[in-house]
Amino acid sequence: FQVALSVTLLVAAALLGRSLMRLKAIDPGFRPNNLLTARIELTGDAYTEPASMVRFFTEFTDEVRAVPGVTAASAVNYLPIIDPVSNIPVWDADRPTGDGKALTPAFRRRVLPSYFDAMGIPLVAGRDLDEADTVSGRAPVAVISQSLARRLFPTSAPLGRRVAIGIPGGPPPIVAEVVGVVGNAAVNRLTRVDAPALYVPYQAASRAGLRLVVRTS
Repeated sequence: FQVALSVTLLVAAALLGRSLMRLKAIDPGFRPNNLLTARIELTGDAYTEPASMVRFFTEFTDEVRAVPGVTAASAVNYLPIIDPVSNIPVWDADRPTGDGKALTPAFRRRVLPSYFDAMGIPLVAGRDLDEADTVSGRAPVAVISQSLARRLFPTSAPLGRRVAIGIPGGPPPIVAEVVGVVGNAAVNRLTRVDAPALYVPYQAASRAGLRLVVRTS
C-alpha cells in the first residue's frame, strides 16, 4: 500500500511539475519582471467626488514616476489574471447587432496614461490614452487589443473605427473611437492570452479603488 501510494504521489508530482513548466513557458503578453503592484482604496469624505479621486490618482502616479529607479507608473481598475472580471458586450458601432450574433464579449479595463508602458504591453498601432482624452466635450476613445480588432474589424483597419460598449436593449451604449491597438495579453487567465480586451480612460468613470502598477529598473 505504501509503495502504491508513493508511486501515485510521484506521478501526481511529475504531472504537476510538467503543468507548471508549461505555464511558465507561456508569454502572458506583458512583462512581469521588475513589476510592482499595490491596491489603493480611497476612503473618507475627501474622496466622495469623482474629481477628487481623479486628482489623487493622477498626482500620486506622477509622484511615483519621479522616484529614482522607476521607469513607468500607472494604475488600472483590474489587474491581469488577479482580477478576471468586467466582461462586457461590444460591437462595431457602424453595424447593426440584429439578433446579437455580432456581439463580442471583451474585458473592459479603465486605465491611467502610461499603463501599457508600465505593464510592458506593446503598442501596435495608433497611440496611447492621455489626459486630453478626458477633456469635457470630447468624444469617448478606446484602445483595443489585436484579438478584439480582428473580431470587430476583420476586413478593415481598426484606427478611427467606432466601438459600441453596452448591452443591446438596455441603456444607450457608449460609442468610443479606436485610437490605438495593443498586443494581446492574458487578462482573465494565463492560458488565454488572446482574450479580447478594451481599454478606456479611468477618468471617464472614476472609482475609489485602483491597482497601482510600477515598473522599475
